Amino acid sequence: MSAIGVLEGNEKGDFMPDQVLTREQAAKIITYMLMGPENAEKLGVSGTKFSDVAADRWSAPYVAYCANTHRARSCQRYVAPARPVR
Repeated sequence: MSAIGVLEGNEKGDFMPDQVLTREQAAKIITYMLMGPENAEKLGVSGTKFSDVAADRWSAPYVAYCANTHRARSCQRYVAPARPVR
């Protein structure tokens, strides 16, 4: 998954498998695996329905894709993107 850009590591590029996986990280993994990296990178967001995911946040396209395709549990107004996956 690192070869196709799904797992890139932290800001220094270090892969840290013992760290908690966040909701926004999971959204990126799901999006890349379902759409493929080329199509996932082309996703754009003109706005967001979640009050805690700004349209310019790195994960906004992936969160929006998962929400719009019902790949994630339905949320009303917030996603808590940095919270861990349970």
